[in-house]
Amino acid sequence: MIKIFIFVITLLSFQSMSFSSNFARASFFPELEMKTLNKESFKIPGDFIASNNILLISFGRDMQEPIEAWDSSLKKIFDSDNKVDIFNTPLIPNPGRFVKGFINSGFRSIYKDKSVRDSIIILYVEEEVFPMLEIDEVVMKTPLIIVVDKEGVILGKVSGLANDDNIQLVISYISK
Repeated sequence: MIKIFIFVITLLSFQSMSFSSNFARASFFPELEMKTLNKESFKIPGDFIASNNILLISFGRDMQEPIEAWDSSLKKIFDSDNKVDIFNTPLIPNPGRFVKGFINSGFRSIYKDKSVRDSIIILYVEEEVFPMLEIDEVVMKTPLIIVVDKEGVILGKVSGLANDDNIQLVISYISK
């Protein structure tokens, strides 16, 4: 009788582990409606066209160079791949309408090429979005790369600089 009880408990624990593992993989990027730097409305994830989307998330001006390194590295790999789109998505706590205009102008002065502006979406978000994406003060010290499918399912996250290991990790999330 005890052996049957232990067997049932073991079986239930494996099922529970499997469930929590699937639950962790099924996290979704929150639905956001923003504008590109070309002032075009864009819904994340609703307006995604590609099967896989890479969001290059930065948290301040000091991350412009690391984000551009990520962008150029990933574009070399996925440039001709119609199944992958790459977006530069600075994430900024919502500063209010007046300040947004100044921030957008600043970004437009940096990125003059209109085709580049289409892939830059400034995410002005409320504070509750940060914990939804598991963003804390430690994560905000380096770029955060999030791979999202067309429906908004988060396939993987990488926090850090564009080095060989991190780039391979991003590639592995897309290859799944």
